[in-house]
Amino acid sequence: MLYNPQASLILTYTDGRTSSFPFDTDARSLRDADRSTAWRAETENGERRIFLTALESVPLRRASVLLPLAVSEDALAFSNSMTTNGWAEVLPLKELIGRRETCKELVCVRDGSEELHAAFTSVDRLMTCFRFEDGALALHFLLEDKPLPADGLALESFWMDTGLSTPAFLDAYAERMAVRYGVRLPDRIPSGWCSWAVAYQNLTEQDVLRVADEVSRRWGEKKPNLIQLDDSWQKGGIFSGDWTAADTFPNGIRSVCGEVNARGMDFGLWMSPTVIRTDSPAALEHPGMMHLRPDGGIFENPALPGTGTLELDAPEALDYLRESIRLANSYGTAYYKLDFLIFSQLFSWTGDLLDSFFSFKSGYAVEVYRRAMQVIREEAGERYLLSCGATTAENIGIFDGARTTPDITRCFPTPEDSWFLLRKCAANCLYRAFYHKKLFINDPDGVVVREYWNNDTFSANAQEARFWATACAFSGGALLLNEYPWKTAESRLELFERILPPLGIAARPLDFYEQPMPTVAVIDCGRKKLAAVYNLGEKTVSSVLPLARLGFEGECAVVDAWEQKLLGAFSGEMPIPSMQPHSANVYLIQPKPEGRAPLGTLDNLYMGVAEKELKGDCIWWE
Repeated sequence: MLYNPQASLILTYTDGRTSSFPFDTDARSLRDADRSTAWRAETENGERRIFLTALESVPLRRASVLLPLAVSEDALAFSNSMTTNGWAEVLPLKELIGRRETCKELVCVRDGSEELHAAFTSVDRLMTCFRFEDGALALHFLLEDKPLPADGLALESFWMDTGLSTPAFLDAYAERMAVRYGVRLPDRIPSGWCSWAVAYQNLTEQDVLRVADEVSRRWGEKKPNLIQLDDSWQKGGIFSGDWTAADTFPNGIRSVCGEVNARGMDFGLWMSPTVIRTDSPAALEHPGMMHLRPDGGIFENPALPGTGTLELDAPEALDYLRESIRLANSYGTAYYKLDFLIFSQLFSWTGDLLDSFFSFKSGYAVEVYRRAMQVIREEAGERYLLSCGATTAENIGIFDGARTTPDITRCFPTPEDSWFLLRKCAANCLYRAFYHKKLFINDPDGVVVREYWNNDTFSANAQEARFWATACAFSGGALLLNEYPWKTAESRLELFERILPPLGIAARPLDFYEQPMPTVAVIDCGRKKLAAVYNLGEKTVSSVLPLARLGFEGECAVVDAWEQKLLGAFSGEMPIPSMQPHSANVYLIQPKPEGRAPLGTLDNLYMGVAEKELKGDCIWWE
């Protein structure tokens, strides 16, 4: 067994005092007390919940369950990071312990044939997180140096499992949370264009209108449905808190929206509604809506210098959120990318993250945050909300989409080169596939495929561009080109055209724990499957398509989906004699037909894998 069920419950008080109690994770019911706090723990439907009751009014910093681990040196663990834009990683457990990895919502451990999974299964009041400690997994519930409420406090529920495989556990977690929070997702997956990784803060009305024309003309048959303006459409620059048009949009945002709508697409805007520069008119004229220092000045967030954050439970802050979304609605906006939300929750990336979350007067952090996000949802109505730069679980049931990767480019100096970002973001797409169409519509960030230098970190040869286009397609989620079509080579634009419209099915890794990342990703449509094979290395190599491991018995017909070429019939595995460095191949696989039969369509990369009846031009088995 990977863990010892004889764990500990530790209460940490604001005055530095701690109390430690035996905590049997297998027991159905437990209870104990110290002089200040009584507690009990109950189990229902496999989930555990701890209830605290004050015996005296003393502030508590946190409650923690410390679970001893019994693992070998070779154990691997999955950390899902703190934010939508953080690295989801499978790494040696000893490495995560060494850096005292802190992450949100869930963790998974595999040691040989054994697996351990743990997840927080509610997001009602308290910030929670996991941390890998030396020889232990800690579950932390942040109590924010507040005395317990008079009627007691239920900590967030958590679920521990050793019986499921990791993919099955992740699916089960998503299903539980979807039911608990009444998740309802839109039918349509965003596709089209986003300005960020091509224009950055140099966006103009003229360029947007030209893009709308180009997208409509080039790919109208593929039914793109969105043109989204990112940061710099608004007056005053980033974090100005002013959601009126910048001077570079002389006819106003409503006019631009009308032009986009006239071309049959929705109009979207980027906003950072909870973060405002401390020197901006919005903050200086309305200090009552800002988080303040003890001396009454506006608090500057050290994690994002020069900015302050909304005091999310202040009436003035909620009014600001309402009016901001109402104004943006009036332009005709149908899609919102809401960014930097984490900085209304967290005020520092340095030091101990457990002591770096904001605390609010009217309640615990998560209930305050979710109330504020519900204000946005109420004003947005049925419009699409994408969470970006945010914790993930706290947005379940409120947001439609979630970013699943960091930015695919950087517009600031960084030691991370383009290939590092490409492969790590591709891994994120696979590790977070369990969100898709259960909790959120996944967003893998922009389809960036250009061959020219754009004064950022992106530099990709033809194989690397196809690698990223494949990863985006296999995310199943949003497909937004971040390129000016008139500047980008036709061969690169063809990559984007070939992955439209989105298939909507997220690929799963064949081996979740493969190091340094999964090299086979599978879209499973039953009788037919679409498989991507990645070469992460620096050399041309021979590889195989593992047909038997993909669940195929007997002979299979295999089509190269990028090249639209029938490769033949194979059993067990198919040799791939030469894969170039940093490349991705895609194969359509199905049982070999007995006679002449269509194998796949020529419409796009997906080749009709999910269609019961193939229509149009096809590749045939003769």
